[in-house]
Formats: sequence, C-alpha cells, structure tokens
Amino acid sequence: MCTEGTPCKKLQGMILRNREKDRVGSAYEHAAQFLVWNGGGRGLTVVEIGTLYGTLAERLLQRLPPGSTLTAIDPFEAGYDERDSHSKLIATWAVELGLPIDKMRSTWADAMLNNMRREFGCAYALVNDFSVTGADSFKPKSLDVVFIDGLHSLAGVVADLQAWAPKAKADGVIVFNDYCSCRPMGYQKSGHGSPMAAMLPRAEHATAFEAIVADCRPTGTCKDNQKIVRVVSARGKLRTNGFPGVNKAVLRWAKQHQAVVRCCAGYTNAYIRMNETEYEMLA
Repeated sequence: MCTEGTPCKKLQGMILRNREKDRVGSAYEHAAQFLVWNGGGRGLTVVEIGTLYGTLAERLLQRLPPGSTLTAIDPFEAGYDERDSHSKLIATWAVELGLPIDKMRSTWADAMLNNMRREFGCAYALVNDFSVTGADSFKPKSLDVVFIDGLHSLAGVVADLQAWAPKAKADGVIVFNDYCSCRPMGYQKSGHGSPMAAMLPRAEHATAFEAIVADCRPTGTCKDNQKIVRVVSARGKLRTNGFPGVNKAVLRWAKQHQAVVRCCAGYTNAYIRMNETEYEMLA
C-alpha cells in the first residue's frame, strides 16, 4: 500500500515533484490537442509505451474526450542504458530509498497507479512490464493510439513497432516521441524559455503551434519522411534534432510498409496513420 511513511509514498512525492517540472515547456499539450483533433472528438483507447513520471498520461487523460482510456507500459527498469538519464535516475532513487532494483520496479508502479487512479479512476491502467512482452496483453486492431516513447535505440524502436503496429486499428495512429522537431526555426522548448524565443513575439509562437495542431502542416525544417532534420540552435549552430535510432527505425518501417511519416503531432513528435500505409498487404 502507498501510505504515509512508506517507500511508495516517498517515491510518489519524488515522482510528482518531477512531473511538475516536466510539465513546463513540454510538448505534451500539443500532442494531446493533435490526438483530440485527429480522433474527431470520440473517446480513444490509448497505449503509452514509456511513462516515467506520467506527465503525458496525465495530460492526455485531462484533454481527451469522455470514454477515453490510457494504459501505460513501463518496467521502470534501472541500468538499462548507462547513457540514459532516466536509467540512472531510477538507480539513484532506488539507493536513496534503500530499495533493491527489483523492488524499485514494483514500488514505482504502485506509486504511479495509486496517484493516477485517484485522479482518473479506471480510465488509467498500468502494465509494469517491458514493452514487447506487454503487447501480448492486447488484441490485434484494438487501439486508436500507440504512443511510442520507450527505448530510443534503433533496435528498441524496431522491436516496439513490430510488437505494437498490429495492435493499432485500421484507422489508428502511431506516435513517436523524439523523432524530430516541428518547431518554427529558432523556437526552443517553451514559448518564452530561451534566448532565441525571447526575440520572437509570443503571438508568432501561438500561430505556429495552431498551424501544427489544426492543419498538421510541418513547419521549420521538418518534413514528411525526412531522414535528417537540422535546426538552428539558440547559439546559431546547426544541429541534428531527434534521436538517430528513433529516426532510422521509423523510416525503415515506413519504407517497408509504404507509410508516410508526418511530423507534426506536437513539436517533438511524428506520427503514422495506419490507413496511410500498405501494412495490411505486407504484414
């Protein structure tokens, strides 16, 4: 139980404090608006692969129409990638709480479920498992939205696509986090959080985001099926945006299934509509 004084309650407080920080300048609001628009106002069945603090899950359940449900899939595993900050964070918090790694996994899941169920009831569910094995719990063609934000390596995203694409409905959508940036040139994080952004009128930011959400028009340098996305950073230097493993995996799958990768589901997300692929023929 997640009661006062327990490791679960302490961990819940740590999660909620970081969720509060994660809300600032995040793309999740724009992803939620996109999914509402794309779903035509109907209740949606959503799976989120990789949830950590639950920031996206919270925002989607706040914004999606009545009747929507969201299931988060996450093992809350520490030490899976020494380069990954979240992997290190879970390991660090386990030490702070005096929990062995296997106990940390279940405690994190209990803390998340306790918090989210209080706010959203049975509209929220959590599967404390790895994404590929977690897919076994879902029937083919049962999901309106699959939001992939798990392992960001080439192999990890390929495995998630292979496991989860068959679970999407014929008119469903698969969204990929950290694929590319659809921000207008010079736009950094939130509308007022960077040196470059400070030079531009806020109205310009709002207009750009309204275009992304309402019309789904790629802006800046991000285009459909573009392999390398380059934007100008706040310091004026060119940089490649997005995770190379995510980009390569998505584009490889898109090419195999003759799918279009559209880059406007919030400013760091891309998506594939299942009814715009030849997946049925090639699966």
